[in-house]
Amino acid sequence: VSDITVAGTSQKIYGTWNITNDVNIYDSVPTALWQNGSEDAIFKWQFHEKAKEFIIGYKCQCGEIGISSLDNLDYTVNKLSGTYDVEKRSAKQIIFKSNSTIGFSGKEVVITINRKPKEK
Repeated sequence: VSDITVAGTSQKIYGTWNITNDVNIYDSVPTALWQNGSEDAIFKWQFHEKAKEFIIGYKCQCGEIGISSLDNLDYTVNKLSGTYDVEKRSAKQIIFKSNSTIGFSGKEVVITINRKPKEK
């Protein structure tokens, strides 16, 4: 994650999304582990409409892990949950935009992801 802006203001939220590769997208919803320094959060994600839409879905598992185990990144991912338009999708970068996230409804949220080269 190279940048996240809300209403044009950078939130200075970065980190790495580690995507699960071992799921059948027709049977289950893939997850990603977002790591940002000492914080991490797991969220579900999907592309729809022939990869023109991207959905982030975060569900707090407070009962399973305990509310004290949640960190700022968990709350951030919850706020960023919603449906995004895929504005750019290239080998090096993906840009998602939304005006309907859980925590920023009515404000434009832009997530910019720079892809790491695949390991050989």
